[in-house]
Amino acid sequence: MKTKRSGRTPDVRGKALTTAAIVAAAVLLAAFFHYGRPAHQDDGSAPAERGQAETERAGDERAEAVSNEPDGAEKTDPGMGTPSPDGSNHVLVEPGEVEMKDRVTVENTGITFHFDGDYTTGTFANGDPWVVGPVTITRIEPDAEVDYHNLGGELCTGGSAALNACRAHVEEHYPGYGWYCDGERRGTGDLIVSYIEHGWEVNPVVEGPQGFDSGTGSPDASLVPDLPYTAEGSQSIVKTVSSGERRPVVRSAAVLTVVDDVPPGNGAEVFRPPYVGNDKPYYYVGDLRTDLLPSYAPVPHTPDLDSVVERYRPLQMDHKGGGTGRALRPQDSMANYQPRNTDNQSNAAMRLMVGDDLEEKLPALVQFVQFGIDKIHMIYLGQTWPSGGGHQPGHRLAPAFAAVMLDIDEAKELLREAEFFHGNRMFHRRENSNGLALWGNETIDEGRYWTYVETGQGNRSHSDPYGHIDGGGPPGGAYQNITSQSHKGEVLATHLMPALKEAWNLAELDKVRCYVDRWVLHGTWARPDPYAPFDGDPGNRGVTYGPDPDRPGEAIAGGGRFPERHGENRDGGQYRSRFVAAMWDAYRHEAEGADDTPPFAAIISPLDGDAVSGMVELETTTFGIHGIQNVQYLLDGEDLGEPVTGEPYVRSWDTAGLGDGPYALTAVATDELGNTFASAPVTVQLDNSN
Repeated sequence: MKTKRSGRTPDVRGKALTTAAIVAAAVLLAAFFHYGRPAHQDDGSAPAERGQAETERAGDERAEAVSNEPDGAEKTDPGMGTPSPDGSNHVLVEPGEVEMKDRVTVENTGITFHFDGDYTTGTFANGDPWVVGPVTITRIEPDAEVDYHNLGGELCTGGSAALNACRAHVEEHYPGYGWYCDGERRGTGDLIVSYIEHGWEVNPVVEGPQGFDSGTGSPDASLVPDLPYTAEGSQSIVKTVSSGERRPVVRSAAVLTVVDDVPPGNGAEVFRPPYVGNDKPYYYVGDLRTDLLPSYAPVPHTPDLDSVVERYRPLQMDHKGGGTGRALRPQDSMANYQPRNTDNQSNAAMRLMVGDDLEEKLPALVQFVQFGIDKIHMIYLGQTWPSGGGHQPGHRLAPAFAAVMLDIDEAKELLREAEFFHGNRMFHRRENSNGLALWGNETIDEGRYWTYVETGQGNRSHSDPYGHIDGGGPPGGAYQNITSQSHKGEVLATHLMPALKEAWNLAELDKVRCYVDRWVLHGTWARPDPYAPFDGDPGNRGVTYGPDPDRPGEAIAGGGRFPERHGENRDGGQYRSRFVAAMWDAYRHEAEGADDTPPFAAIISPLDGDAVSGMVELETTTFGIHGIQNVQYLLDGEDLGEPVTGEPYVRSWDTAGLGDGPYALTAVATDELGNTFASAPVTVQLDNSN
């Protein structure tokens, strides 16, 4: 048994939750539901935390649900009216039950919070518990085991050598413990050594160490308060159950929210305040913009609404970045590898777009929006889901959905401006891509790219440094295959519910939409590519393949590095949702703006600058969401033969009788609705003299 240390109590100052109208009791979120635009929240603003510091935000227009009405006043919105049985502009919610209890158990987590007496308790709209404080917590089961040692700065002298020395010291003197150096620079500061099992924190934050489990990064047992612990003001008590595994280190997690007064509707009218940070606003269920939800007919593989409730009812703890964040994702409620979570997120968002009665849909809607509220406040605190814990697709959809459904202006603006999401980091248009969005990270490193092509060692997500084909070396490889379906689900959600664009970076969305259409309709992009492949001998780099010493920024000329990959894995990839695929097949071509969406075409043979003679085979790759009717080849702007119908789009060009010199070839693709697209011209040099 580890010895519990005496340590500091973390700063848990926060803004108090103000009461609104308190109404009579009933037991669960339930009641009478109506379609239409619900009332907006009051315009009052609250101090918001950024990191651990609180600052005043002037002109905060975020839909913060802390009421400014006096106790006993009815919450109203002069612009939208008030709840009424016959008015179709509100979601009406019966009040929840209030009880006096000396403990609260969170269902299906194995977590129980014990108090020193009976306190007023209840649940929020999503089912999470609240308790009116000040409250003294005497025990939280399962009991945390913690041990904390600050060993000073003797070993943390900076750099890799210092880290290796720290690791060796801890392994020798504190086996089974976690550690980190707490300085601003890597390997500097004091050496903090901790053992944490079943840890808990108050108002967790994004940056800095964590007090949940010592099996992952930056564990700090001083973040686990001593018991008994008296909670005052607005606080989120976040408790975890350790898994005993290397990753994830957490099996389940739960949050108890301490409030100053009984929440509106005894909790049933409001979402649980975000579990992160000191800012604890209320968001009202009645403010859900249910009028924005589309109502599509069901398709094959439509999941039931209960599956959405079950998936998002447990706490989705995801506030830490990198490998630490991955290890802390509770295994009972989410996968530790983010791409595995994305099909469920896409399924949930699009399931809410299927035309059920709102009464049937509301429990699932509440759970998914609660998930989005938590993610919004993680972003407010600086969460960007950086690399270090694997690829991080799929983090845009839930916060965007919540921001739009609750009309949270600050969140929508922040999401519109955000450039840190996976779609912006992994897709790009370059001069040589003919307008296509290609896959690969932002880094352009010619040397490392070729090293990976040669050895398979290193970063598997390098973009093509020349901007012709998908990155990864070879294209269509591991991570492109793993993440592409994640983006398909997010992008389809924006097509089916255009209001989501209010909370999306439109430049990023344009790139990702372009990529997803291509991935679904064509697959990997590997042609046209004017460079030579690796010939199996690394000694030939710069001679038969690789960077061209005579043409800086280009590679040795050839017929393509991976031409055999072109068109592979069409609509493939891991974590593919059959429901998303069915929704795509049924509705992508009917989405807003789809009628005018042109196809795409690129001549893949011959290559620009090729010397040709005699009979020349022309080949084009084309695709479009409305199918392809035909491809018309043009020679110097004039029709070259009849249109080609059906794949492959190949035509033989007889150059006999033409004078030698340059000729411009273009392919014009026409889809089944008559939309057209002209490929980038390819100029060839005709030489029939021999």
